[in-house]
Amino acid sequence: MKHAWLGLALSSMFFYPLSASITDGPYYMHWQWAHTGEFLVAWLVTAAVLAGFLWLGLEKLGPRPGLLLLGAVALVPVASMGIHLVRQLGLAEALIAMPRRTLALGAALPALAVAVVLVHPRLGRWRQGLRGAVAVLILIVSPLSLVTLFSVSKAAFEGHPYSFRSDASGAASAGSAAPASIRVILFDELDYGYLYEDREIRSAYTNFRAFADVADNLHAVRAPAGSTLSSIPGLLLGRAEIEIELLGNDAYVMEDGEPTVSLGEVEENLFAVAQGRGLRTRLYAAFHPHCRMFRESLDECDSTSIYNLSTLGAGFSPLRAIETNVILWPKDKPFGFVKAPVYAPYHKAHVDRVFRLGVEALEDDAPAFDFLHLEIPHLPFIYDAEGYNPPADQYLQNDENYENQLAYVDRVLGRYVDALKRAGRFDDATIVVMSDHAYRIMREEEDWSRIPMLVKHPGQTRRRDLAEPAKAGLLMRCLVSGDRGCYEAHVRGS
Repeated sequence: MKHAWLGLALSSMFFYPLSASITDGPYYMHWQWAHTGEFLVAWLVTAAVLAGFLWLGLEKLGPRPGLLLLGAVALVPVASMGIHLVRQLGLAEALIAMPRRTLALGAALPALAVAVVLVHPRLGRWRQGLRGAVAVLILIVSPLSLVTLFSVSKAAFEGHPYSFRSDASGAASAGSAAPASIRVILFDELDYGYLYEDREIRSAYTNFRAFADVADNLHAVRAPAGSTLSSIPGLLLGRAEIEIELLGNDAYVMEDGEPTVSLGEVEENLFAVAQGRGLRTRLYAAFHPHCRMFRESLDECDSTSIYNLSTLGAGFSPLRAIETNVILWPKDKPFGFVKAPVYAPYHKAHVDRVFRLGVEALEDDAPAFDFLHLEIPHLPFIYDAEGYNPPADQYLQNDENYENQLAYVDRVLGRYVDALKRAGRFDDATIVVMSDHAYRIMREEEDWSRIPMLVKHPGQTRRRDLAEPAKAGLLMRCLVSGDRGCYEAHVRGS
């Protein structure tokens, strides 16, 4: 029982990033009962394996090999918990900024001390004492297991749907013509300066160029905010500017520095406007728990968590709890060595999922308002013009990695436009291609909200260039409401 309890403590330390995130950031996790089941199985199996190693290290092996085994077994759980505590304490940036020599010295000194104790022939008593001290330290941390069990179980009761489809379909008001469909494809962190040069789409991006030739090119548009957290809700609420703050499992609209109303309680969203016009409403995205917030105004929704791998998988798999925990590790080395190969295929799977759902939606003949949010060209950088091809360092933020991924974004846009044309949905629809914020690491903060926005109206065959300052949220409200005069007034600065 002693070894089982110690194994459970080490398992809780390993899974600390996941269990802590369920408490500290439940908004991002999209947690369900099934995820609690997956977690508990993974947690207990990991504890059983660790308990076996602890039993060998404490009871069956001599002081030297026993201490060596205990150190090896405890290393990853301690590091996993330690790095997340650093984040919680707000010390992550200070740690990253610390000189490499200082970090190396800080790791080398205790490692050298342990090595001396392990190797020196006259320190057998120290080895025995140190082995016991490891067990005592694990025992001190062991109440964490109860906290973990409580946190994960409690989160299950706060679950919400992340995918649903209603049988209802939009219908135009009696005596009125069916409204034109509106298709929005938003690429996360698509940057105006990388896409355009002197108000022309760069030659490398041929599909953007082709679309721009039959659309309005808006050259001075601002998103509602400079981050995904606030910008996407601002667009979906039709706001010029907005600030969102997370409080527990809800996002609140801030006014004068104070939270006013939760995002899900704001009735004036664009999906409600679209439904009122007889449009079928669909949203395929990630990050925000859209399906909970906008359920009353959506006919179809699929919004997975970019932090919880389980929201994307089919069936029951405890392995996904381990993978999700690894995804929550920092992208910085040495954790990045493990995180990168785990997260890259998940990131790809999410992009593929949103795109597939968006194309399948085109089979529906009913007029619709579709909103697709694809997490590219945002890092990790795992694509180039040919497709999925992760570079050596997929978290390195530089021009080359971004431009390679942007080349794939161009390819995705081309595939979506082709799908629209094959389905006969291109000519008579309003099609919007846009971003939620700039490539922020390369921009000053005041330019984070500057975005590219291209709008093709029904029947449009010629390009227009519009350079007046405009607000993307207000333009979206005009477009979804079907008020062309409102749109023209905003893009012309009147």
